[in-house]
Amino acid sequence: MIWAFSDGTTVALGGNIEGASVLAQRLRSDLQRGVTVSVWPPPGGDVPLDVNDAALLDKWLRDELAWRQRARGLELTLKRPDGIPELPPPPWDTSLDDPGLVY
Repeated sequence: MIWAFSDGTTVALGGNIEGASVLAQRLRSDLQRGVTVSVWPPPGGDVPLDVNDAALLDKWLRDELAWRQRARGLELTLKRPDGIPELPPPPWDTSLDDPGLVY
């Protein structure tokens, strides 16, 4: 599975990032430092990024793209591979959740 940004940056499942762009350099730097992905609402909604998990890698890349578009005003786009699985369910019991309740 390969994700391709419009600046030429590509990210493969497993965390291999190709490209000489500022984005590619930043993504490589972030991976070296360690990355968390916001999967569920706080508290406890962040999980460590597993570069071998397509759902988590996709979420991280989409979040990075959205942040860069919003904060930096970049005109980047992202081509995503087909067949990305759903994010994992929360690790807590959701059977008691009231869909009409606002926290």
